[in-house]
Amino acid sequence: GAITNSNKVKTITVSTSTASGAATLGAMADADDLTSVTLTAVNANIGTGTIGATGSDANDLDTITISASGGATATLGTIWGDSTDSTTETTATMTLTADTSSTVVLGAVTMDYGAVNLTASGAGNFTLGTADSTTAGFLIGEDSTFDLSAATGTNYLNLVNQVTATSTVTLASEGGTDNIYFEDQMGSSDTIVIKNFETGTGGDVLHIDGSAVGGGATDGADAAAAATGESTEISTGTTLASTDSLLILTGEVYATTALVDAALETGGSRVITTGGIVDIGDDILVLWSDGSNSYLGFLDIGDTAVASGAKILANKSSITTLVELTGVDVSTSGTFTDANYDIF
Repeated sequence: GAITNSNKVKTITVSTSTASGAATLGAMADADDLTSVTLTAVNANIGTGTIGATGSDANDLDTITISASGGATATLGTIWGDSTDSTTETTATMTLTADTSSTVVLGAVTMDYGAVNLTASGAGNFTLGTADSTTAGFLIGEDSTFDLSAATGTNYLNLVNQVTATSTVTLASEGGTDNIYFEDQMGSSDTIVIKNFETGTGGDVLHIDGSAVGGGATDGADAAAAATGESTEISTGTTLASTDSLLILTGEVYATTALVDAALETGGSRVITTGGIVDIGDDILVLWSDGSNSYLGFLDIGDTAVASGAKILANKSSITTLVELTGVDVSTSGTFTDANYDIF
């Protein structure tokens, strides 16, 4: 059951060792004094309920250590961390390990005035924030790091609710499969920086919350919602079809987002002609390169609708960057494929 009268609890430690058993910790709404959580699942599973709640957040929770081995799953439920605006914000250091056939699971993490410094390692699997959810990811307000460079299993990282902060995500190089979930950072100008992203079939995957990209990600023809498996490489002026939901600019690189805008507008080297009416508020996903790194963002057509068969007027559109893929150059045709993204 739920843990009550817990406002003086400073540490939580849960462990298992016998395959026939399991350990379950109920929800603990009052977590005002909590500073650390340690879960050690050996052979048998561990699960916890929600820790903290609005008004009794775990504002001082700065250490989370979770390990799973012997085929066990260690699950830490929803965390209500630093949600108080103060002169000194909390950084939650999270150290996670999982060996082959074992799994570590984190529920939603709310730290809208704090930061996360997370390191995951091992050949097991990690689910960090609820995969496929548009509401239950990491809600963080300060620049954070997610180091999965030594996590070589299958990993899911949900950053859909990131607030005004930059997250730097380092993936395993040529190892494991990584899935990153995100939206447009709740309207902020901050980005997610991803290192060691593997492109091509069998590589890593960007999962885009299409409904929360600008006014909603659409195709360039009938203004339907953008869909998975509809990427199109553009190396010259192009008329868009209803299957063009992600435009990949190839054969050319761009030093600034202003140059991307100019390339797609009237007179540009990659000018797009709409295949249907594109209304005010419709946004189109675009992927481009500066020659060293690549960027995923969305094209806002501006304050004037574009008629079917027309082009965007010069100086009307704007580009918002969502994700940087460090070390990836999508200007080379075939680098980024339909296998590397989906829209949910």
